[in-house]
Amino acid sequence: MFEKNIHFVGIGGAGMSGIAQLLFEKGHAVSGSDLKKSNITSRLRQRGIQIYIGHHRENIEKAELVIFSSAVLSDNPELVAAREKKLRIIKRGEALAELMQEKLGIAIAGSHGKTITSSMIAFMLVAAGKDPTVIIGGESNDLGGNARLGRSKYLVAEADESDGSFLMLSPEIAVITNVEADHLDYYGDLKEVITTFEKFSRNVPADGTIICSSSVVKKVLMGDRKIASDLLVYGVDNDEADLTAQEIVLSEVGSQYHAFYHGKTLGDIRLHIPGMHNVYNSLAAVAVGIRMGISFGALALALACFSGVRRRFELKGEVEGVMLIDDYAHHPTEIKAVLSTAQKLRRRIIAVFQPHRFTRTNSLKESFADSFTEADFLVVTEVYSAGEKEIKGVTGRTIFDLIKQKEKIFISNRLEIGNYLMKIIKPGDLLITIGAGDITELSEEMMRRLKENVVDKLRA
Repeated sequence: MFEKNIHFVGIGGAGMSGIAQLLFEKGHAVSGSDLKKSNITSRLRQRGIQIYIGHHRENIEKAELVIFSSAVLSDNPELVAAREKKLRIIKRGEALAELMQEKLGIAIAGSHGKTITSSMIAFMLVAAGKDPTVIIGGESNDLGGNARLGRSKYLVAEADESDGSFLMLSPEIAVITNVEADHLDYYGDLKEVITTFEKFSRNVPADGTIICSSSVVKKVLMGDRKIASDLLVYGVDNDEADLTAQEIVLSEVGSQYHAFYHGKTLGDIRLHIPGMHNVYNSLAAVAVGIRMGISFGALALALACFSGVRRRFELKGEVEGVMLIDDYAHHPTEIKAVLSTAQKLRRRIIAVFQPHRFTRTNSLKESFADSFTEADFLVVTEVYSAGEKEIKGVTGRTIFDLIKQKEKIFISNRLEIGNYLMKIIKPGDLLITIGAGDITELSEEMMRRLKENVVDKLRA
């Protein structure tokens, strides 16, 4: 049971802002602080939530409960003040677990694809009249944000594994998209990542359902399909999977495939978001729909109408023949998937990459170096720290120096990248900004500069 007055430390984060919005809509008095102003904090303020920029003791004066992000350090002045006042203090993951206790939980976990898969599932349930409550880690184009307060018993939530907090969840339906080495600053190695996902799968009650890809069965469940919970496995052209995608056709704007369940035909699925990775993501959504008794026609229609998530291969626009795309990819596997999708547009690809976190840069540097082979030209900039302390000797150059491509340049100051791009960019190019940090601002800058360039030419 949540207290009346709640304060969020680090409210600008995707997961934090979603919970804050839901609790505010449920009638709680909500406030929050963040280090800097953002689109998220501005939107929350417009909705009536008290927002403070900067962390100060006085921000928690009215609070009875303090919820904090895993990125917030223990010596944060608001947390220190909250401890002195003996307020209840919980992590974001604990708050999500409390919300899920009130509902029938559908939790989506995995190293990649969580946000877009969660959005697909949420949109499908809304379209099917299930009226779910939703908390996701990105801005859904179709839901108008990252949170939705529904009136039904269902809660769709993105389950974040970065700090192990998803182990607090006990969902009725758990989706695991994939499991790879990431967040090794917390886990140490891939073995521990796998062990933790296996523990998460055991949180599902005996009458619940685990939905996962064939690779997860082999890697996490060690091939054991005889677990306590019901298991629904999806895959591509895979005889061992219950739900499969066959006759797959990929294009630059989407994909199409024929779905089979236990060898029996279901029908065609059409997606208007590109990439093979989204075929897999949509299979997870179809599997949830099957388990929830949604007709195939209804779920297929919802997926055909699904328009994606902000910063997931987001088309920003096309100016002077230059196409601009922005993507949140910050792991080697995600980058490969994004650039593979971009290649289908048959343009010269200029990729701008901003590494995210010093720990990830250090632990996955060799994998990052092999991720950009599909790019024709690569710009690498400095690491976006996301609040982490620097690691001596780890910079953007740590990755850049390992990349074998000849057509590359390192520009340490992100603010200088636009000037360089304006010198080399040509009509017909595809410019894609990649990373989970503020590199997204570059795509907006380039849109503006290219439009100004058009105006200047008209005036000349």
